[in-house]
Amino acid sequence: LCFREPMVLLSSEGHPMPALVQTGQLDPSYEIRLPWNQDYDLWHNLYFPIDSRATLVTDSMPLMEQFIEGKNWVIAPLTVGLGLSRSGVQISRLSEPPPDHLVYFVSKRAPLREPIQQFLRCMDAVLAGYTGIRSYIPSILGD
Repeated sequence: LCFREPMVLLSSEGHPMPALVQTGQLDPSYEIRLPWNQDYDLWHNLYFPIDSRATLVTDSMPLMEQFIEGKNWVIAPLTVGLGLSRSGVQISRLSEPPPDHLVYFVSKRAPLREPIQQFLRCMDAVLAGYTGIRSYIPSILGD
């Protein structure tokens, strides 16, 4: 495991949401749905009707970005939200959030080559600047 991050609600700044949104009050007809992983899908099925019709179901991040407007909303990893917050997307927390998004580091070589170690140290420094993201990079590097 490289790092874990919370899943957050993203919406248009033109249709502001509260800082903390009650999960059960989200209207699934305005959802932009991405199939993040199986744990997310299980969580989603607990809070939203399986037969609900989202505005868009996609696995394309650029397409998702184009649809975050008006009352539309999407649940995404915090790092996605932070990247989009510069372009008019608001980040809110959910009262009953999905499981954290897990990011893995896979390598078939040990010990790690120096450029890979440098990259991981740089990524760890960047992740340290974000509240809510937990990095496991030091354990990968043996620090």
